[in-house]
Amino acid sequence: MSLNKFFKPKFCYDLIRVGKNNDGGYLIDTHSFKEAETLISLGISDDWSFEKDFFFKREKKIIVECYDDSLEEKFLIKNLVIQFIFIIYHKRLKFFTETVKKFFFYKKLKKIFLFKKKKIGYGDLNKILKKKNSKVFLKVDIETGEYRILKDILSNQNKIIGLVIEFHDCDLHKDKIINFINSFKLTLVHTHGNNYCDRDLNGDPTIIELSFGRFPSKKGILKFLLNKLDMPNNKYKDEVVLKFEI
Repeated sequence: MSLNKFFKPKFCYDLIRVGKNNDGGYLIDTHSFKEAETLISLGISDDWSFEKDFFFKREKKIIVECYDDSLEEKFLIKNLVIQFIFIIYHKRLKFFTETVKKFFFYKKLKKIFLFKKKKIGYGDLNKILKKKNSKVFLKVDIETGEYRILKDILSNQNKIIGLVIEFHDCDLHKDKIINFINSFKLTLVHTHGNNYCDRDLNGDPTIIELSFGRFPSKKGILKFLLNKLDMPNNKYKDEVVLKFEI
């Protein structure tokens, strides 16, 4: 089991975990986190823990824009109804309580963040970034749609100070990902395997999370493939330990 060497960061960098424990949290470099002036988040469903952390943990104010093809109040209300039904039949009060909290926190965030229901496809990122400055942090988790916007990311890379992106079906698109890494001017600072996914014929995860930064701070040689801040996406399964070609 080994990934191409281009998937491996060259050094150990100064990283911070942003977002909740397990799935939904990502490791990004501290410089990008501190210096970004706009956060563009593509794909959030009903998990905005990354965006919330990015906004509230910083000293400087930041503009947050969230795009998703399913997120709206009707979607969240539907989840409330489903969880209420589970209370009646399965006594799952905890999940209903969490869903209620999530709904009202969404109402609060709507006053601070821009939430827009939109499926991201070809050319959309160009339109979103057209009037943005040169300190944009971009988060991409759009369930295989990322391959349709890679050219847009590259053509706007001078505006991007940091990027975290989930690549799905990596076994089918490794060459595209490697070409992107080689063409992207930002530094690969972290690689993490998502343990929710299937493994390919080589035993490698078919979903990989990559983080990039424009001016990341080096901490030394990369000795351990797993960072102490890493967590398995699925807390009930073992963490993915990645191996790379020499």
